[in-house]
Amino acid sequence: PPRSTLFPYTTLFRSAKYAKLAEFEVIPAEDELTKKETMRPAMDKFRDTLVEAEIKINKAKKQMKLGLETDVSNFSQLIKDLKTEFTKTAPYKSENQTVESAQGLLADYKLKLEQKRAIEADFLPKLDLFGIEAISYKELDWVDQEMDKLNYIWEVRQGWDSEKAALLVAKFNALNTDELDELAMQYQGKMRKLVGRDKASQSWPVFIDLKQDLDLFRNTMPLIQNLRQESMRDRHFKAIIKEVKQEFDPRSESFTLQTVEKLQLVDHSDLIARLADDAKKEAKIENGLEDIENTWLVMKVDIKEHKGGAFKIGVVEELYMALEENILALSSFKSSQFYLPFAAKVEHWEKTLAGISEVLEAIQAVQRSWMYQIGRAHV
Repeated sequence: PPRSTLFPYTTLFRSAKYAKLAEFEVIPAEDELTKKETMRPAMDKFRDTLVEAEIKINKAKKQMKLGLETDVSNFSQLIKDLKTEFTKTAPYKSENQTVESAQGLLADYKLKLEQKRAIEADFLPKLDLFGIEAISYKELDWVDQEMDKLNYIWEVRQGWDSEKAALLVAKFNALNTDELDELAMQYQGKMRKLVGRDKASQSWPVFIDLKQDLDLFRNTMPLIQNLRQESMRDRHFKAIIKEVKQEFDPRSESFTLQTVEKLQLVDHSDLIARLADDAKKEAKIENGLEDIENTWLVMKVDIKEHKGGAFKIGVVEELYMALEENILALSSFKSSQFYLPFAAKVEHWEKTLAGISEVLEAIQAVQRSWMYQIGRAHV
């Protein structure tokens, strides 16, 4: 131990020694007696010094504790300020915000949070030294949790933006609407996971904007199917162009999903759906007319050789059956509300079939009369 700490014990030992010498009537030397006389005042002075030191130490400890409490109080206010700042400036909105800027902002807050956590950890041994209970900073926990959720939604946004960017420039006719719808549903599922963690997240503007984008994308799938429907003709697209007031060609290589977005065709979905439905029904008439045309392109008349090098029409049941079926079909076409685009063609075939029927009946009438006359001549 340091020499100074042994002073009280040395003094006591010497006092006991002098007392023992006195018992045996031993007189110490003069210098020894002088030392004896100075021992008591020195000891009293030492004790006074200890008391003064203890007072100073206690005063210093109070000042240090007070300073620590002030630092902790200031730190608590900084934590509250951080939460307030985060609430105001964190990327809860996607307006005027890119994925990169949002992630950069969150990275800055992560650094701030780490700095605050380091200060919090630095306080712990000091608080323990003065017996002060450590504070649980719920604001830091809240900011940490909010950052985690915001990072998640912006990662989902980044993934969707990347997927959509590739789809927007893909060939329109090559798009698989079932796969596209499934893809959008997967991202909607990711968003539902976030809502499962915190229902309040579905009120965030960035969440709402992404949800609307995915809903709009899925609503575009029927539009794509209608535009690509095989029965859609130029007259239908002209009606859409008239409504949109912008020219476009859905069959061209340059027509993409981006074009659909640019033209805002989803706003005209009802019109396009109605035209596509009309096109399906009109296709029945169009296909029926094609069947009639194909029937008479290959129809053969049964001509047989008769006596004396003459010829006559043979079996005509197939001809009359085709005439009857086709005339009935044309009649049903005319009664349809979708007849108008094919009016000229229907009228053409009505006249054509009527002409065939008249010519066939006339030939048969002449043939019967001729055969009758030939029969009488032979008799």
